[in-house]
Amino acid sequence: MARPPKYTDDDITEAIDSLIDEGKKVNPSRVKHLLGGGNIKRIRAVIDQRSTSSRSTEADMPDLPPSIMEELGRYNEQSADDLRGLAARLWQSAREEVAKDLQNECAAVRGHVLSLEEELSEANRQLQGAIPEALRERGSSTSGYSQLEAQREQLKEALRNAESDLRASGKTIAILERTQRQDREEIRSLHNRVEELVAELAGIKERTRNCQHRD
Repeated sequence: MARPPKYTDDDITEAIDSLIDEGKKVNPSRVKHLLGGGNIKRIRAVIDQRSTSSRSTEADMPDLPPSIMEELGRYNEQSADDLRGLAARLWQSAREEVAKDLQNECAAVRGHVLSLEEELSEANRQLQGAIPEALRERGSSTSGYSQLEAQREQLKEALRNAESDLRASGKTIAILERTQRQDREEIRSLHNRVEELVAELAGIKERTRNCQHRD
């Protein structure tokens, strides 16, 4: 039985280019079929070493006059610089806006907490002052004592409400802090996406320059 013919890396590369020029997806099986044989592992290694995406993009790019290609190159350079500047401005603006909003919200919550603490302290003071007076007047005025007891219950209710508001304020602060972390993560994700766009734009600029050199 005859051994299958051996193919060089250049033969495999030419087969890959043929598939790309025909607009077909490149895979080891198609390359082997086009060659009429070959080792799948070796073909896959050549495919992995070669960047097919850049050639596919260049193959789709029409031939343009040199003056237009130069103008396109200048536009790409300017766009990359503008995009980097925009990314930096957006990053700084987002950080300042988040910090400002969080600072204002935290200040408002702290002010509310302080107000509640003052009300709680005043209610406790009134309660402590009302108890001795109620005890002194207990023997002489049953109705007066009943009123004081009612007042005492009202003060206790005010204390419970104040404590509930304090707990709610604590939860609000926790939510604000968690929101700040989420906003920072989202801003960081947007910043990373902008960096990826800059990298993609740089790749387009490089492929444009390669086209200019070929022209």
